[in-house]
Amino acid sequence: MRPAAQRLIGILLSLTLVIASLFVYSSLLIPKYKDIQNLRGERSALNGLLAEEQEAVQAVERLIRQYSSIADLRDSLAVTLPGEEGTASIVNQFQGIASTNGILMNSLSIRPLTIQPTGFEGIVEPLGVLRVSMNIVGSYESLKEYLKAVETNVRIMDVQSIRVENAGLNTGPYEYQIEVDTYYQL
Repeated sequence: MRPAAQRLIGILLSLTLVIASLFVYSSLLIPKYKDIQNLRGERSALNGLLAEEQEAVQAVERLIRQYSSIADLRDSLAVTLPGEEGTASIVNQFQGIASTNGILMNSLSIRPLTIQPTGFEGIVEPLGVLRVSMNIVGSYESLKEYLKAVETNVRIMDVQSIRVENAGLNTGPYEYQIEVDTYYQL
């Protein structure tokens, strides 16, 4: 063969090889590349969805923590402002405070007062009031400590009146007649 024919065959073979490689590239590699791009897009979308779901889970966890703290607050308020009269609890609290502060309790009576409407029915529940009247005997220092303990008691209480009488001795102990209002939610 002549060298010119060999060159022409070499060029044609090279051209055929280039065309075949372009065909392989366009028919096999480009679709796979598009599939890879689609999969990358799906992965990116799924990562975004995962991040959103994690944020939602964290938001729910925060709400659960807030709800549990609200439940704790509600339980604390139920002790401070109970949902019932709880007269036995009131008697125990006053007797416990008296014995802790060296006060002798002679008598204790509890009577409910009339319930005042709040003007916001349906929004704010009215409060019931119990008037606790008691006669106690003790020194002036004991009375001060007793009143401090009533003031800082768990249940909300307001001292309405105190009347002091001498128990028969000039220097003490004294007899006190105290009226205290305590509240409960209806």
